[in-house]
Amino acid sequence: MIVRNLGIPIITTNAIIITYLYFLMTPTQNLYISISIFFILIISIPFSMLTIEINEKNITWNFSFGLFKKAIELKDIKEVKIEKISILNGFGIRVRSEGLLYNVSSLRCIKIKTSKKTFYLGTKKIEEVVKKLRSQARLGT
Repeated sequence: MIVRNLGIPIITTNAIIITYLYFLMTPTQNLYISISIFFILIISIPFSMLTIEINEKNITWNFSFGLFKKAIELKDIKEVKIEKISILNGFGIRVRSEGLLYNVSSLRCIKIKTSKKTFYLGTKKIEEVVKKLRSQARLGT
C-alpha cells in the first residue's frame, strides 16, 4: 500500500505571503524579494509531498524526491493510534515531546510507537493507513 499526501497548504501559504511582500517593496527591493522567493520555493517544494508505504515487513515514509527516508520493521511496532495535532505543530519535520512528526497536510496523525522511539505521520487517509498498519503488524485495535 502506498499513500501520497500532497501538501497544498505549504505551497499556497508561501505563495500568498511572498506575493504580498513582493508588492509592498520598492523596485530596488524587488530583486532581493525575487531571490528570496526563489529560495523559499526551492526549500518548500521537497516538503510538499509525503509518501507512506506499507509492505509485508516495513513501513517506510519519505518526503518528495526520497528525502529524509525512514523505515521501521513492522515487528518492532508496539502501538498504533490516531491523534489530533494543532496547526501550531506545523508542516515538514517537527520535534514533539515524544518523537518526530512528519506532516504535509493534515491535522490528524498516526502515532507509531516502538520500544525505542515514537513517530507521528500526518495523512489524509488516516483510517485506511491505520487499518493496514494494524493488520500487517498484527496489532489489535
